Amino acid sequence: MSLSNRHPVDELADLRKQMHQTEQRIEELRELIISGACSLVGDEHAATLEERTSQRVDIKELRREFGEALTPYLREHRATRVNTRILK
Repeated sequence: MSLSNRHPVDELADLRKQMHQTEQRIEELRELIISGACSLVGDEHAATLEERTSQRVDIKELRREFGEALTPYLREHRATRVNTRILK
């Protein structure tokens, strides 16, 4: 439970903005480190680079290839998203 006096909708919007800014900064730092433009050793932490690959299913391609035969294998996932917008 938050001790904030902000309305929950306003606080949610604030937090999403902070998260977006943080995610942008994380990506900038990742790119800097991966590019080799800086040392992997900082004053308090050290980084290691690990490359991974994975395979993912392309649903659009499967539908194109198999059409309705794919339907029994699809599972519906429901989610409720809370969107916010500035009133001013």
